[in-house]
Amino acid sequence: MTDRDRRQQVRAQFRGETEAAAVWDALDLLIETDRFLNLGYAPRYLPYPALSTQRRLAAEVGRRLTLRLGYSAGVELLDVGCGRGGPSVVFARRFGFDVTGVDLVADNVRRARATAREADAGIAVLVGDATRLPIATDSVRACVVLDATPYVGDKRALLEEIARVLEPGGVMALTDLVHETTADPATIERFTDAWDMAPLVPLSRYRELVPSVGFSRVRYDDLTAHSVGRFGFWAALFLALVRTPAGTIAGRLLARAGVDLDAVREQVEATRPALPALRHYLITGHRER
Repeated sequence: MTDRDRRQQVRAQFRGETEAAAVWDALDLLIETDRFLNLGYAPRYLPYPALSTQRRLAAEVGRRLTLRLGYSAGVELLDVGCGRGGPSVVFARRFGFDVTGVDLVADNVRRARATAREADAGIAVLVGDATRLPIATDSVRACVVLDATPYVGDKRALLEEIARVLEPGGVMALTDLVHETTADPATIERFTDAWDMAPLVPLSRYRELVPSVGFSRVRYDDLTAHSVGRFGFWAALFLALVRTPAGTIAGRLLARAGVDLDAVREQVEATRPALPALRHYLITGHRER
């Protein structure tokens, strides 16, 4: 699949036009996917679905950004792949960042603007490609890419754009899924195809790319135990339940809500075998002066 085709596929997914959209329809009934589309962050003492893990990931990234910068009030922050606006609101309201969001999907931008209005957050949201950002060079102090990265095929182009828009000394915070070097390629490909994602890369690829495009003081923090490392239990539980009479009843009820349970089951079946080989990383660094 070409990058252009993948962009079209991602747009279709988040407009609700592909099978990959089914899981978002289902999650809308349980968690805040009307505003948050990230993988979440759950402390070890809490079950993964508890207390808005997706909101918590935005807060955790905002906290680490603030520590890097030394302060956050009034700092211009670009949220690349801002989705439906929930994280942007967290960055603005909780930390005081002056936020601009960019997203590839026009429907996400519409939703993000509505989310910002509801929160009275004063956020600007633009339609744009992460590898060709509609943002001036050297214009922001902080840049976040919160789990939009798996949908971007050209990681170098993404990192080069982040480096371009950041002021010298500015801070990047990027989260992505990477795979273990021992992962079965067919299993990973089945997973990424089910979610309309670009091919995943190992962490070693980021260790090569990030310094090469001009970032220093780089940290690679493994978030897996707080996110995808918790998914296996819930995936197994879901697949067990859908095979019971209760699953049949749930399927009928979900169908009335517009959710295709069979499509969700197929996505979970494609995801579960890949989970042991997936890692969720937060990568932070300063653009060199």
